[in-house]
Amino acid sequence: MNARMLAVLVLLTPAAGVSDAAGQRIDSPYRFVEHSQGAGIYGARVWPSTGRLRLGPHTATGVGVRYGISVSGPLTLELDLLYAPTTRSVGDTILTIPDSLPTIRGEADMNLLIATGSVRFNITGGRTWHGLQPYAQFGAGIATDIAPSSALADSIPANARVEFGTSFAGQLGAGLEWYPSARWSLRVDARNALWKLKYPSAFQTGTGSRLVPADEWEGNSILTAGLSMHF
Repeated sequence: MNARMLAVLVLLTPAAGVSDAAGQRIDSPYRFVEHSQGAGIYGARVWPSTGRLRLGPHTATGVGVRYGISVSGPLTLELDLLYAPTTRSVGDTILTIPDSLPTIRGEADMNLLIATGSVRFNITGGRTWHGLQPYAQFGAGIATDIAPSSALADSIPANARVEFGTSFAGQLGAGLEWYPSARWSLRVDARNALWKLKYPSAFQTGTGSRLVPADEWEGNSILTAGLSMHF
């Protein structure tokens, strides 16, 4: 081997090594979420429980806003406000027979407002997998009716008038967020919200073994889909 051929081999050897390394490189399916804060809007479908007297809020479509801030790799704190206009049945019968239901006089407007703070646990931590970030969340807040007084409801005697009022609300759910880019994401989630329905004194009397309690906790299903911006 002459000196010229040896020099050519020496020059080509590093290039071959680089080419082999490049060919063996495997891109990771994981990507870090670049921004620690996010705000978004969403649409929601709410399936509330009407309770044993069937006087709770009816199924509704609503709109909401949310804001979140990352506090560690897997944990995010979120504030959520959901508004869902709906109706509720108005009844005026005192229960005297077990398993009987109130006589329905009509319906009253109801503007359901749910405000919650939640802890979100990102299953993939502070990263996405192929752009997807699944999560679980739990939180607490309030559920209230902000509709003005109804003439029909006001015509019912006070001791038989069912009003939603304001209740503590807890929630538990899970969802999936997709990042088509670093700044924008699409998100869907399903949650179960728990709040209390209250019954006036007229419904707490009767005969037989079944009496209506002063209040009862009810689970309510909520499905949301929305768009978020991250910064």
